[in-house]
Amino acid sequence: MLHHVGIEVRNLQRSIQFYRKWFGFLVERTEILGGERLAFLKLNDFRIELVEDYPRSSGFSIVHLAFQVKDLKKTIEEMKKQGLKITEPVAHLENGWRNAFIQGPDQEEIELIEFPDQ
Repeated sequence: MLHHVGIEVRNLQRSIQFYRKWFGFLVERTEILGGERLAFLKLNDFRIELVEDYPRSSGFSIVHLAFQVKDLKKTIEEMKKQGLKITEPVAHLENGWRNAFIQGPDQEEIELIEFPDQ
């Protein structure tokens, strides 16, 4: 069972705010461990561990994160208004899903997915 995904970030507070605002994550705990500032964010049973190790941090270091949204078009429109970069516009996939990609605060690639009838 997957417990969490770790993401290296440049600015811990900026990333915490981003994931709280757009996806509803709650801060489970923060700590300093071996010179790294850590934050565990939780959404239901899923966790993201944000790791800031400034100045060594090069930023984001996994392929992408994917979040299910209820209304993809509305979510993308609101993100555009807030100045977020949409890297791939809404696409209709063969399996009936709709998706789009945005860029997070450390240039991480984030996929937004809308499933039919959900």
